Amino acid sequence: MKIEHTQPSSLVIKAIRISLLVALIYGGLMYSLGSYGIVFYRSLFLASFGSAEANFKTGNFYYNGEFVRAQPFKAVNYFMTAAVKDHTRAQSILGALYYHGIGINQDYEQAAFWLEKAAKKNDADAMFNLGTLYFYGHGVEQNKKAAFEWYQKAAGLNFPLAIESVAFAYYEGWEGIPQDYKLAVPWLKKAAHRGKQNAAIALAKIYAQGLGVEKDQKESDQWLRAAGIDPKTNALVAEGERIFKQDTQKALALYQQAADGGNPEALYRLGYAYWHGSGFAQDKRKAYELFIMAAEKGHAEAAYQVGVAYYYGNVLPQNYEFARQWYLKAANDKHAGAMYALGFMYYYGYGAKVDYEEADRWMIKAAELGFKPASEYLNCPRQERHLGKYNLRAYIS
Repeated sequence: MKIEHTQPSSLVIKAIRISLLVALIYGGLMYSLGSYGIVFYRSLFLASFGSAEANFKTGNFYYNGEFVRAQPFKAVNYFMTAAVKDHTRAQSILGALYYHGIGINQDYEQAAFWLEKAAKKNDADAMFNLGTLYFYGHGVEQNKKAAFEWYQKAAGLNFPLAIESVAFAYYEGWEGIPQDYKLAVPWLKKAAHRGKQNAAIALAKIYAQGLGVEKDQKESDQWLRAAGIDPKTNALVAEGERIFKQDTQKALALYQQAADGGNPEALYRLGYAYWHGSGFAQDKRKAYELFIMAAEKGHAEAAYQVGVAYYYGNVLPQNYEFARQWYLKAANDKHAGAMYALGFMYYYGYGAKVDYEEADRWMIKAAELGFKPASEYLNCPRQERHLGKYNLRAYIS
């Protein structure tokens, strides 16, 4: 049987050539775009049809600047579309963007609205951020107990910042959450094991002083080392203090050696020397750099001094909110002056709304530690205090 071979028509040949050309162009385009480009254009295409997940992914591309230039304003539009369609992560991120004012005007009430939607669907980020809104009273009525409850829920999902917040709620004692070192310890350990230095420092203090646990210097030293502080540096600080008047330079060298080992007291003493020009040329900015380093390692007086700087705008820019936060850090480490300063700020509404009850609470704490101006304030009749008639003096120095 004879098989006849027929030539394809010119139209078929053209069609094949066009198909090959399209395939080559498409393949080259996909190669040049890479995996991010492919996902981006696919998401962008599907987003145009209203897909919540595609809108969320496209928003992420524009927010993170992956494949395309970062454009937060454009990202917000895509997150909003997805959030309206009940996309949990989009709601959580949109709430955070409203909270920080990124890509959209800052709006705490809108932040609370979207974060609550996501938090109720077990989004840990949203739970934590909503807790923070309640903690500071942004967009919602301030309620530290409600903040704690949201932090607890996020901590149950192993959200690191929430674990740290629960730990310090028990360690410090918040409004509605009584101070309880025994309950704080397991949470502090969880936070410390996740690399939270301040949690390790708190544990070192708890074991050194026997707060809710038996005193255990060995355990305390272990937590100091976990926080990057060499326990042996305490001896260097003690020797520096002993010889400071006789040999200031040698003492400062010992402080520097201890500071290199992460010792907060050494960092504070070096800062103090720079502040007063003792053994160094006076350098107040350097002093506060050292005070901040010491404060971050749990040094109460250093935290207080940083608060003073922010309160008065001395070296650091004046910022009452920052001042209040640093005073709180010092007050939680039993610094009576910081407690009084907090009471003063709440009494007059510096860095927070006027709150006579909160002012009283801190004044009581300061008075219990023997701070005389706080006792004088409390001797004034409560009704007179709460009408704002007491002439509270600023013992913030």
